[in-house]
Amino acid sequence: MDWQIVSRPRNGWVFQTGCFAPGFTRNDQGTACPCLLPPLAVKSKPPAVRVVVDSQISFLQTNQLKIGDIRVEQNQNSLIETYIAEHTDAVSPLLQDLLKETETITGRSRWSIGKVEGRLMQFLLRASGARSAVEIGTFTGFSALMIAEALPEDGLLITCEFSSDYAEIARRYFKKSPHGRKIRLELKPALETLKEISDNSVDFVFIDADKPSYGLYFDEALRILRPGGLVFVDNVFWRNKIFKKPISNQNAKAIAAFNRKVKNTDGIDKVMLSVRDGIYLIRKR
Repeated sequence: MDWQIVSRPRNGWVFQTGCFAPGFTRNDQGTACPCLLPPLAVKSKPPAVRVVVDSQISFLQTNQLKIGDIRVEQNQNSLIETYIAEHTDAVSPLLQDLLKETETITGRSRWSIGKVEGRLMQFLLRASGARSAVEIGTFTGFSALMIAEALPEDGLLITCEFSSDYAEIARRYFKKSPHGRKIRLELKPALETLKEISDNSVDFVFIDADKPSYGLYFDEALRILRPGGLVFVDNVFWRNKIFKKPISNQNAKAIAAFNRKVKNTDGIDKVMLSVRDGIYLIRKR
């Protein structure tokens, strides 16, 4: 990681790559450190993290630290996410209630895709003219209802869930929604449901289930998708643990392997987006 000190105008010291020494000294030139490099010695590569001296405010992606006069604040991501959310259409009161109940019962509302990702999914569904969709991983039904809202009146979503507890919550909310009639929930292992779907028959597939099986779900998604169909894959950053070297988390290892698989797959168009926990969008040619 590259660190930069932003101090008084007459001073422009920057950290060497990866340096964060605690032994700062102060003099009439501002804050200094034995391992700091003068500005002219620094390569033109922009720093990844901007640090502020003398109580100025910076926008960062790290936890707040206080060392000497340096204050690092974790607010860039939260500011950006808040701004994006404020400029994205709200979800229905029913979906807001579902998220609240999901948190109350499971403590895992974060597993739901949320407003911004859901609205992005709806945007793609409507723009592509999708009429049929498959969801791998229902959880409590938030994403299923988002998908169903974007399907036409005669559209169909097949959603796969293995947990009867999660499925019970989802079914209650499907009954409350005018779009619930478009949804068919299959309570069994997702691969069993996928094997029952014909080749080239589906317009859209959403993958958000057990991470070690992502590769298998992807293979089935390509089989059942019609040419031009879309795959929307969630959690391809896995809580940013895929960026840690070496990767120790087992789900992160599975996601990293899946990302490599998609990258090396022919016959598809693909783009990865840094929305929430990372999204991989794939189009079957």
